[in-house]
Amino acid sequence: MSFRFLMTMAVVGLGGGGTQAALGQTSDDPRVKIAGDWRYDALRSEELADKMPNRVGGLPGGIGPRPGGIGGGTGGGRGGRGGRGAAPEDGNGPMGPDQIGALFRAPYQLAIETTDSTVVMRVDLGVARPLYLNGRTTVDTLGDMTPRSSTAKWHKNRLEVERKVARGGRIRETYWFDVESSSLVVDVRLEGMPRTVELRRIYSRALP
Repeated sequence: MSFRFLMTMAVVGLGGGGTQAALGQTSDDPRVKIAGDWRYDALRSEELADKMPNRVGGLPGGIGPRPGGIGGGTGGGRGGRGGRGAAPEDGNGPMGPDQIGALFRAPYQLAIETTDSTVVMRVDLGVARPLYLNGRTTVDTLGDMTPRSSTAKWHKNRLEVERKVARGGRIRETYWFDVESSSLVVDVRLEGMPRTVELRRIYSRALP
């Protein structure tokens, strides 16, 4: 039996797991552990509104995965309509609430595929976008058409993703697998606001 036939069976016959095996990945490889389909666990995750309870002007609706988003207005609150804060017209000042919402919204569905050179992420059944591990930048747009650039690298068995948008906004995401809970953990750090905000998102593996 030829080597080529065995490799073909590994990739085609075994699906995604075969692809990882063909790449030399094992079950202990962090690339394998974070790969797959994940669902946001709101009960175990931290949210932006919890980190900024006294933000004047409110947060834009739709930041969180819950229907209705996070309420805005002076008093805040959940499930309400987000308030629109004034954003600088020259495009060089700090981010406005709408841009913060688009940048910081937690995906409800997250699909991750890994190879030796890329990590491909599909958010909420949208377009699959590759993140290159060789320093190459991926450019896409947010819902409000704001350009966003992303880079990624592995560091100490964790995937570190840095995303930048106009007006100096920057978000750092660290993806890692928690063995005790069998969950995907995403530590998020948002810069470019009046103060830096850090929070943790928890994802459970989607049922087949």
